[in-house]
Amino acid sequence: FDMLMLIKRDYPNAPTIYLTENGMAIKEQLNEDYTVDDSRRIDFIDQHLEKVLKARKARVNIQGYFVWSLQDQFSWANG
Repeated sequence: FDMLMLIKRDYPNAPTIYLTENGMAIKEQLNEDYTVDDSRRIDFIDQHLEKVLKARKARVNIQGYFVWSLQDQFSWANG
């Protein structure tokens, strides 16, 4: 949020903002039923989306938010 507000203040003529490559690389462990507890990543994304929406309400011209893909997770967490 702070960075988005700084961009709005310091670069008033900046084009539309798209937040890209956001995510959380952690090495998960499979549960006994072959599922993954992804609550930490879900909370991370929820918090970031909350700040993006707060910035939009403050008239920051942010029009996109992109989360890392599945392949990005493999390359960063386990590379």
